[in-house]
Amino acid sequence: MEDKCPKCGNFLITKTIKKELGQGSIDYPVSQMCPKCNWSKDLTGAGDIVPKPLAIPEEEIEKNKVKPAAAPVKIRPKAEPSSSGMNPVIIVVLAIFVVAALAWVFLPPAPKQSSETPTPTPVPTITGSPAATAAVAITNTPVTEVTPTGAQKWIQLDSYRIFRNDASNIKVGDKVTWKNIGKDPFTLLSNDIPDFGEKLLDNDKIISYIFKKPGTYGFYLKNNENLNGSIIVEP
Repeated sequence: MEDKCPKCGNFLITKTIKKELGQGSIDYPVSQMCPKCNWSKDLTGAGDIVPKPLAIPEEEIEKNKVKPAAAPVKIRPKAEPSSSGMNPVIIVVLAIFVVAALAWVFLPPAPKQSSETPTPTPVPTITGSPAATAAVAITNTPVTEVTPTGAQKWIQLDSYRIFRNDASNIKVGDKVTWKNIGKDPFTLLSNDIPDFGEKLLDNDKIISYIFKKPGTYGFYLKNNENLNGSIIVEP
């Protein structure tokens, strides 16, 4: 009759060992195991034997006890006596006195404040001719800026002919505007207008200038000086 597993009810597998007995042998069961839930049972009775601890004499226990190491003794180094034998405080005080003495000897004394009234600096008197005096006065007179009048005169021209010049007579502060109404670009020049230089005008482009001084100012086209004109600026 096969035994069943007490946990799952499956049939158990019994392991045996063969022992020689006289002239024959016998299969002796040693354990049972369930292949389904891995439940097992020892049939030899070895699992029920509890080993007794070995009795160790107290003398051996006392010998094998580890004694705590003694704390190391700290040895403080002896302070070496100062070679000079002088107190550090005295050295610092002497150093301060030495620095103060050097500063008093080498630094210049503070300037004394004078209670006397300062003597005014004499102003040189300009002597000479009335013309020299007038020249000095003109040199020191600031140059006044010209206020633009807002008036604008037009000069329409191209590289072949000048069509119209409305700026033949203008006032100081008026603006003159040149306009290229031709198809080809040209360069406008003037030897009389200050800071004018060369002005390149493409088709339908303009250039303006405000005249700040009275006088007569000429202009012409580069590489064609026959196409020229003049502007008279009145005060």
